[in-house]
Amino acid sequence: MSSLVRSVKDIAIGLIDQASDRLALLGLEIAEERERVLALVLAALAAVFFIALTCVFGAFWILAAYWDTPYRLRAIGALTIGAAVVAAIVIVLFVRRLRMPTALFAHSLAEFERDRQALERLE
Repeated sequence: MSSLVRSVKDIAIGLIDQASDRLALLGLEIAEERERVLALVLAALAAVFFIALTCVFGAFWILAAYWDTPYRLRAIGALTIGAAVVAAIVIVLFVRRLRMPTALFAHSLAEFERDRQALERLE
């Protein structure tokens, strides 16, 4: 086998190896983004749940205001306030996470940039 054919073969193998590495990195980044979106969806569901819970306990609190015993009012009020605090915390965390910038494919783009710079240095 001539040295030219061997060189071309080695270059082709190197290109294939680099392409497979880059595709693997893209796959990892897609998986990370999927996990981030799932976490946002779960946070949104938790926020909706605690907002609904706050409304239910708020309704109980209003109903209990017309009952005779003040202890029922305090217990339902504490539950309502607790649910409202949890709902507020979940909403703040959700909004904070939603506003976080995502660098989708940042690692892959950085690797491609390093490859380009390495090729430019070869000239």
